[in-house]
Amino acid sequence: QYESTLNQYEINFYNWDGTLLQSSMVNYGEWPTYYNSDPWREADAQYTYTFIGWNPELSIVTGHQSYYAQYESTLNQYEISFYNWDGTLLQSGMVTYGDMPVYTGETPMREADEQYTYTFSGWDPKLSAVTGYTSYYAQYEATAITTAIENTQSNEVKTYKILRDNKIFIIRGDKVYSILGHVIEDWMPLGL
Repeated sequence: QYESTLNQYEINFYNWDGTLLQSSMVNYGEWPTYYNSDPWREADAQYTYTFIGWNPELSIVTGHQSYYAQYESTLNQYEISFYNWDGTLLQSGMVTYGDMPVYTGETPMREADEQYTYTFSGWDPKLSAVTGYTSYYAQYEATAITTAIENTQSNEVKTYKILRDNKIFIIRGDKVYSILGHVIEDWMPLGL
């Protein structure tokens, strides 16, 4: 005559990275149970993870068994913002990790001032595939404004006084000279 004793087997539950979450002895023929809260995997820059079950699927105990947490990954989205040179928000929206951000608004503009006119030249930093929250700022190419402020003419040569970059120059014929106040300081030809 024999007395029978149900065998017990070690059942281990591991997280995705091999970290032991739970270990217990379970009787042969019983269903293994994970008693803790659902396993968790921290999001990385690219993905957010959701626990979806165990691998292999839980089954009646017939021997030692290890189960590993399985996760569903979802691509992260990040807010991408476009600003004008003065900090005015032009566009903002969520873009999926790895996608290229696209500015869909009107071409940014900057009004001319007394010295320069401005032409939009791109974004800073340069547009690149999304890896996190990013702000882009409109960049402009400045072109100096040249204004003729006086025009005199003699029989021999035309003379123009112009204002450029808040500096006064005098042009006589095909030569350019600098002028300080209204006194010529250097009669050597200069380039504009």
